[in-house]
Amino acid sequence: MIPDTRHFLDALTCSALPAIERPFIAGRIAPALVRAAREADLVPMVSHSLDTLVEIKAIDPERAFLSQLSTPALHPDAGPADTAIVLLMRDGQPVASASLRLRWIEGNLQDAIETKSLFYADPGQAPEAELIVCRATKARDIRACHVIVAGALWVARSATTVDSRMIKLLVRFLNLLAMANYHWSWCISFSLPPLMRQAFPIYGADGIEHGVYMDIGNRRVETVLVHASRARFLDNLLSPAYLDLGHDLDGLTDHDLARASRAAAETRLRRVHLDAMH
Repeated sequence: MIPDTRHFLDALTCSALPAIERPFIAGRIAPALVRAAREADLVPMVSHSLDTLVEIKAIDPERAFLSQLSTPALHPDAGPADTAIVLLMRDGQPVASASLRLRWIEGNLQDAIETKSLFYADPGQAPEAELIVCRATKARDIRACHVIVAGALWVARSATTVDSRMIKLLVRFLNLLAMANYHWSWCISFSLPPLMRQAFPIYGADGIEHGVYMDIGNRRVETVLVHASRARFLDNLLSPAYLDLGHDLDGLTDHDLARASRAAAETRLRRVHLDAMH
């Protein structure tokens, strides 16, 4: 059992949501996701300690990854104000987890990545030889704001494949917690290129861009910058598809089709009106 965890509904404050949206999201979306987890014999829990990720690493050392943002020694002040880990538990044991870290970007995101201030509480702690290169142009547009860095995604080998409903459930819990409990402008993550196909259907992102190179172990590895605006997350949460684990977050919904149909109808009416005037 992972210590110092609370049930997802107890951890959800909704303090960062618009007041008009709180009853719907807290009263319907969150409980419905919890019921979906219960149907899969899962219990969603939340921790605010990076030590939880160390425990996950100890459980599955070959597949769980501790990044700079996940390492407690590099972030001694991490806590509820800037850190959350969502866990899916079965029979008291974690079977999936993912984390979010809230970070302030002083200049632009490219500078924060390359100076390593995004990843370290004190960039002076970074190994001298470590190099991180960011060629993603979107990183120059994201500036002077809070960002959520999502990561540390782990699923037990025995539990699922990367395309399963488990991943969808885990990510939707994490996105909901990020939106409800924290104020930020952009959510970002770094993904290996083979996994970038998950960015739109699974993560509900706005865009992806190649060109972030990180030193991992003794290799320089290209990763993909995945980004989503706060508005995108809110649209995702309010979509009927959010509660349907069989539906991807980038799929067309009845609401999308109805909106486009209304717009097309209004265009036709304007054209008829203009023709009548002539």
